[in-house]
Amino acid sequence: MPEFGSRPVVSVVAIFALTSLLGCARTPPRADLAAGSPPGPAAVVDRPGRPTPPPGPARIAPAASYLSFIRGYLDELRGRESQALDEYVKALQTDPDSVLLRHRAAALAFKQGRYEEAVADAEEVLRRDPNHVPTLFLLGRWYAETTDRRDRAIQLFEHMVELESDQAEPYLRLGLLYARLDRYDDAERAIRRAIAIEPNAPLAYLYFGKVEAGQKKWKEAAAHYEKAIELAPFFEHAYIALGDLYAQQGDRTKAVEVYKRLLTKVDPHDSEAVGRLVALYLQERTFDQAIALLEDLLRGDPRNVEARLLKGRIYAEMGKPQEAIGELEQVIAERPTDAVALYFLGRLYDEQKQPDQAIAQFEKIVSLDVDILEAYLQLGLLYAQEKRFDAALTVLEKAKSKNADRAEVYLVAGFVYSQQQQYDQAAQLFQEGLAQHPDHPQLHFNLGLTYDKLKQFDGFVRELEEAIRLDPTYSEALNYLGYTYAEKDMKLAEAVELIQRALAVKPDDGAYIDSLGWAHYKLGQWDDALKELEQAVSLMPDDAVIHEHLGEVYLKKERGPDARESWLKSLELDPTNDTLIERFKKAGFGDPEAEERFQRAKTKKDAERPAAVNQNVSEQENTEIDA
Repeated sequence: MPEFGSRPVVSVVAIFALTSLLGCARTPPRADLAAGSPPGPAAVVDRPGRPTPPPGPARIAPAASYLSFIRGYLDELRGRESQALDEYVKALQTDPDSVLLRHRAAALAFKQGRYEEAVADAEEVLRRDPNHVPTLFLLGRWYAETTDRRDRAIQLFEHMVELESDQAEPYLRLGLLYARLDRYDDAERAIRRAIAIEPNAPLAYLYFGKVEAGQKKWKEAAAHYEKAIELAPFFEHAYIALGDLYAQQGDRTKAVEVYKRLLTKVDPHDSEAVGRLVALYLQERTFDQAIALLEDLLRGDPRNVEARLLKGRIYAEMGKPQEAIGELEQVIAERPTDAVALYFLGRLYDEQKQPDQAIAQFEKIVSLDVDILEAYLQLGLLYAQEKRFDAALTVLEKAKSKNADRAEVYLVAGFVYSQQQQYDQAAQLFQEGLAQHPDHPQLHFNLGLTYDKLKQFDGFVRELEEAIRLDPTYSEALNYLGYTYAEKDMKLAEAVELIQRALAVKPDDGAYIDSLGWAHYKLGQWDDALKELEQAVSLMPDDAVIHEHLGEVYLKKERGPDARESWLKSLELDPTNDTLIERFKKAGFGDPEAEERFQRAKTKKDAERPAAVNQNVSEQENTEIDA
């Protein structure tokens, strides 16, 4: 009996240590192949086997190695895997020839993400003992699932097949590897051999189906998935594979039937099946069915935050913001740091014109220091809306430090400077963005708008033309350039063409229709102008500019009362338009400021806060920000 120092160790401890060391390659046993499920690539797990002792005469490990091993083993039992691995490494320092101990260290290193160390230890095991089956499995799976060393993985599993020709699993692994390399004949031979060894193994039929699906043998693949289900009626992976097969073929009816069968026969709350069914319902825009499915899932598991988050997003898609907000608030009550839920809740509050609540959500995300760039951009825009420009620029600096290469950072920061009428700084930011993204249409467009503010007309035209060249369907740029030409009484035929191209993209955009009507007005085409402007005002009845334009056309058509009414409506919407007030008087329509409706509008306007900054290009000085 080995001794630790001068004190003899109780025999039961020595037996325990020796037994543990010889079995240290073992982990909790894998599921039996006949009822197993395919391990995914996310984790490399050890494989039980029939450990072979190191070659040569029986060895007795040094005492210090036993001590470190026992400590590591106890740490592992307590779930302290990092400490366990450290102890195994210490054990290897005093007993570097232990194949089984090195295998155990490799397995734990894989689990902890210490991949270089794990691969080195596993390869060292195989150098010492090329026939060590657990390590062949461990390393083969790593190479197969996590790296591009599939040639090495095939070599390892082919060697396993030689060593364990009576075991089905090496053949299955080998079959999948062959299929990934498009060696389908070899793949089918390997899997048929596995089935010959274990004819009632559902996993074998599942893998066979995957190999056939890879060859687009849909009928044969479906038959093998059904065979797997017949052998193991509770085999979730087979149902999912069969449903996915039908979905891939575009047969949504059959896919839905399979997923529902899984929910009925296996688990009514199976998240994989529910998620796929919801995805299919969303593709078909059958939102009510998706909601009903999620509600059923939540009845069985009320704390399923993923289902509740999805439910909230679907409500938002359905145009039910209050229901969406209710669901997302429940998600956050359960998981206060869920950045995705906070982001969508912030967007909903913003859409509902509740800026304080929206800002609160985005501020929480920023405080979490997570990499959701859109949250930083949205917060910057909201701060700008509230005229908190210093705060906006501070949060955008944080965004830049995280994603300095994203064009949106420069777009939003430039926008904030534009809102302060600091156009030189805005232009500089857009130019910096273009230095990194020279082919970004939105950066060219926004730089062009800034040049317009700086009265640099040539630069304005150059940048908008470049934006249109890069994106010929860029409707905002087409409309803006066309409208500008019309306003300046220049290139009027080209102005009409540009605006018509914008309308080809967005045929029902009232602002674009107004631009077209105004271009016709400038060309003296009164009837065409009247037709377009009347349609525009029907689409945007609260737009002061359209009413003003329509009044001009009515005046040309000698419809004075209609012109007077249109201008009064325009002044109700914007009582600060001094130019129109004078125009109204000169046309002989009287003093609009004496009108009761004008006075009410002016009183209301004076009581309101300054107009909010809107990030929509059609509603906010045509400045496009897509965060």
